[in-house]
Amino acid sequence: MTSSKASNPIPSWNAEISEIRKRGSWDARLVTRYEGRARKKDYAQALSFEAHDPMWLLTRQWQFGRFQGNDCGTLVSARVNLQTQFVDGICPGQDRHQSRTVRQGEPWEPYVEAVPARRTLAVRVESAMRLRKMVLASGSTLAKLREQYPLETASLREDGDVIGELADSVNGRRTRFLEVYGGRIFDGVKAYEDPGLADLLGTCMDRTVAQARAKEYVQWFKKMYEPEQSKGTYWNREKLAYDFSLTVNNRLYAAENYASGRIGWHTFDVAEGADLLLPQRNEVEAFIPVKASFPAAPARRLWEYEDRRVHFGNLSNDDVSQLASAVMMEYVSMYSNDWMIVPVEVEPGTVANVASIEITDCFGTKRTIRHSAELRDEVIAQVGPSVPFSDRWSLFSSTRARAYDKTDFRSVSGLLFPSSLLRVGESEPVEQVQFMRDEMANMVWGVEERIDDECGGSLDGKTMSDKVLDIIDREKGDKVEPDAAADFTYLVQNRVPVHWIPFIPQPASGPVGREIRFRRARMPLYYKGQFEWARPSTSILAIERNGKAVQPCYLNEEEVLAYGTKVTLSVQRTRWSSGKTFLWRGYAKKISGYQANSGLMFDELRAIDKGPQTLTATDQESAE
Repeated sequence: MTSSKASNPIPSWNAEISEIRKRGSWDARLVTRYEGRARKKDYAQALSFEAHDPMWLLTRQWQFGRFQGNDCGTLVSARVNLQTQFVDGICPGQDRHQSRTVRQGEPWEPYVEAVPARRTLAVRVESAMRLRKMVLASGSTLAKLREQYPLETASLREDGDVIGELADSVNGRRTRFLEVYGGRIFDGVKAYEDPGLADLLGTCMDRTVAQARAKEYVQWFKKMYEPEQSKGTYWNREKLAYDFSLTVNNRLYAAENYASGRIGWHTFDVAEGADLLLPQRNEVEAFIPVKASFPAAPARRLWEYEDRRVHFGNLSNDDVSQLASAVMMEYVSMYSNDWMIVPVEVEPGTVANVASIEITDCFGTKRTIRHSAELRDEVIAQVGPSVPFSDRWSLFSSTRARAYDKTDFRSVSGLLFPSSLLRVGESEPVEQVQFMRDEMANMVWGVEERIDDECGGSLDGKTMSDKVLDIIDREKGDKVEPDAAADFTYLVQNRVPVHWIPFIPQPASGPVGREIRFRRARMPLYYKGQFEWARPSTSILAIERNGKAVQPCYLNEEEVLAYGTKVTLSVQRTRWSSGKTFLWRGYAKKISGYQANSGLMFDELRAIDKGPQTLTATDQESAE
């Protein structure tokens, strides 16, 4: 909101629109403002506001009619007409048919980021301990539970994963975990999956109590390991990000590449329904406007004593890195008096649109400010020239999805206020995968740096890989020595670490404009007379099946640039304003690492190092 101090009244918006339509173009006089500009590196003289010839300045002001001004009264009140609309639902991608209702008054991060927990040994034992406490199991009850649901050496690996079984065998934590709990507790996951759990408990206690305990346990298990919000399919492997949308009446707000961990207003763009919203609520509230400021801003009155929080003398005109500081200095020294703040409270999870603001100054004059940035965009698109995106400026509005692809930079009225978290307690990464380019091999590697050890912690991927390769090398026994007369050996293919998962380029057959995508592949390892495949050990790269068929895992080329991309899985917990606690497991992505050189080679001839040779007499004569 501005307070005009110009001598001549600014044309109204309607008059400006009419003038534009008559000419078919903009008039420079309507958008140009003449300002003084310091031309020296030292700002001290410019900031001193020296007046070398006051009479000449006053004469020029009189000649240009600057003494004919508006009242410029101080603003004393403002009435804001606010339109709000609640978010209706959330859906994966932009598919409205799979939309689910969003609970008002709850944060969105747990619903978007949550993924189901893997059925590790820690989950099986922890859930079993919970059920044991619920039923207050006697010795006989515990024995029946152990007999019905034995805790076996269940693994997350698929059947036939020989290399995965070797990785489990070198996991010392997993081995010790089974030794401690193997014969002392039952399998809580099997109890949860058994529909006859209540009948089993009914043989040791009252049947009504047994049914209540079984129902309570199932509800606890779902809340703990399979929360309702984890049923969505928002994580997109191809983008290495969450891909979801919010529905607001007839409008669709899309978040196509969210992986930062905190949802904000900048996360969303309008994908569908750019027309004005039907207001669910229309409120008019009165406020007292105050001047806009920020910490360390200089005083607004000239020659007023400043504190030492900011020092303009440290700025120079020849340092390009201080352009942002120069912009802020220009704002606080020339425009700060023209800006006012009106605090408007908006509920989280709503789209708010300021329809109009009615301001009243100390002279009793009332002015109405209407939202015009969006209307200006529409006029430019219809009758005016094409205005670059960098020249557009609007407040409290949203951009359109894929604006650069469609060359449509018009803004959409209404600003989305997400129901986002302020603080979250986060664990150390349970899983961590580093994606890196290998230009020499023309491929991408997914390096599993941290792997879930199934006992509530994580393992180092390199350590696990070294132990597995050591077992494979020991199984080969004595190496075959090359022929003494040979000068070279032939290598079909060398090997890479087990925790390096390859992604090879493949022609893209999907979206228009994309030439290739990277597809997950497999690296062979020779073990016990045959080739076995090294398969992923993390849920980030885990194999997904549609029935018995393996679903291909693709990765968009632009997701892994010259700098690598790191994806982590961690456990997060927070307490909302209502006191309700949320616990979930989610992914996060950040730029990290560099390019890699795996040293992968095929069809290579290697020279045999025969060491120092003793020349015979014949060889010596030939050499001479």
